[in-house]
Amino acid sequence: MGRFLMKILTKIKQKIIELIPPATYFFIIFSFLWATRQISMRDYTFSWEELGIVIAGALLSGKVVLIADRLPFMNIFNSRPLIYNTAWKSFIYFLTSILLHYLNTIRHPANETVWIHFWLVQAWFALLFLIYCGLREITRVIV
Repeated sequence: MGRFLMKILTKIKQKIIELIPPATYFFIIFSFLWATRQISMRDYTFSWEELGIVIAGALLSGKVVLIADRLPFMNIFNSRPLIYNTAWKSFIYFLTSILLHYLNTIRHPANETVWIHFWLVQAWFALLFLIYCGLREITRVIV
């Protein structure tokens, strides 16, 4: 029983270590997005609830990226130059972010959607996903 438990703990430790880089990156991204939204709306208050949302979103996004990377269609350009895989993954992640952000926007029909804020956040996502995917692909090739 001790060996089995040790094997499970080792696997959990491996998964947590795997999650740290993308979760940290997404925490930074979501913090920038949160700050951008607060500044653009001229709301300079701090909310623990929104910080919790940023942390939960970062952990969830990190895990989703790790799961998505295991899907067969995500790595169809592995034999091509790095820009192909970087652009492909950035495009997929960006489309996913648009869909999820839009669904979150229409989920609250009482709140009026400010489309300039919606597209401002999406512009951030596009740039930061491109950077993230580029760094991941470079790391994949080097290591």
